[in-house]
Amino acid sequence: MERRAQGQSDIPLNDVGRLQARALANRLMNEQWDFLFSSDLSRAKETADIVAGTLRRLLKRNMSIKVFGMQAMRFI
Repeated sequence: MERRAQGQSDIPLNDVGRLQARALANRLMNEQWDFLFSSDLSRAKETADIVAGTLRRLLKRNMSIKVFGMQAMRFI
């Protein structure tokens, strides 16, 4: 474990993140989703693009979705 906090840095998604996004998309294939939301951070957008593309669902970007604390989400 690296014991680090990510915060609001807009870093790109790496290869491990892309693999995890594809695994998440595969896990969600058997569930019903109408659309997905994503923050405007590049790694969140890329993750959501992978998932939405796999699920063939509408993706809505929302600048008010932010990460704070230990990866909890809130709407401002």
